[in-house]
Amino acid sequence: MMIASGGRDEEENSTLRGIFRVQDFLAINVTSITLFLTTIIALRMEAGSADPMEIVGTTPFATTFSTLTAVAADYVFRKINRRGI
Repeated sequence: MMIASGGRDEEENSTLRGIFRVQDFLAINVTSITLFLTTIIALRMEAGSADPMEIVGTTPFATTFSTLTAVAADYVFRKINRRGI
């Protein structure tokens, strides 16, 4: 059965929506917001860092920013792809 939006059948549209959901998950997973910095702090302590805790403020900010950027880029590319540009 053909539908009016894009000329694709329902099964193909359902598959495409599933792919977009996987892309969203991949973008979030790859950028990985770091909440628990224990491993990084332990490695810095082992390496003899003067202040191994100094990354506590910047790391969550940086990883949150990278995740938001990835989700925004995914949204923009999805919109561009729907227009057929």
